[in-house]
Amino acid sequence: MRIAQNPRLFRFMSECAPQARVILGDARLTLAGSPEHYDLIVVDAFSSDAIPAHLLTAEAFAVYRRHLSERGMLVLHISNKHLSLEPVVAAEAAARGVPAFIKYDRTGDQNFRYSSVVMVFPSDEASHAALLRYEGWQKASVDPSVPNWTDDYSNILGLLVKRYVSK
Repeated sequence: MRIAQNPRLFRFMSECAPQARVILGDARLTLAGSPEHYDLIVVDAFSSDAIPAHLLTAEAFAVYRRHLSERGMLVLHISNKHLSLEPVVAAEAAARGVPAFIKYDRTGDQNFRYSSVVMVFPSDEASHAALLRYEGWQKASVDPSVPNWTDDYSNILGLLVKRYVSK
């Protein structure tokens, strides 16, 4: 945490939220134990080779929903070089009967910038319409063959990006 808050090393914390409260711990467990509600919850934990699957389960999404304010929004940065996480996140949205929106940023280049994928779950209809007015946002499509994950079921291998799966 000291490294992230050191403005000589990183500017994000000092420039964007110098008084931000940093809480260390497992995101799901810490949030579950919190009495607070938030306008925005951002989950950005999926870019490594070992994704925290417990943050993509129905039980995790229930925790996120419980802690969103009435007009709150859940944002998931689901970019991953090896796994396509969109189907499991879209399956969770479908299981809950809520729309999910997705944006692909395919502007990756050779200068250490990578493409990214972001999914959003807005809480209210006005936010749904507002997202679609911005360039690149679209409703996420659901693959009926992909079930939503639970604490008792996940299928990492089923999400391997097709270039790694031999035919």
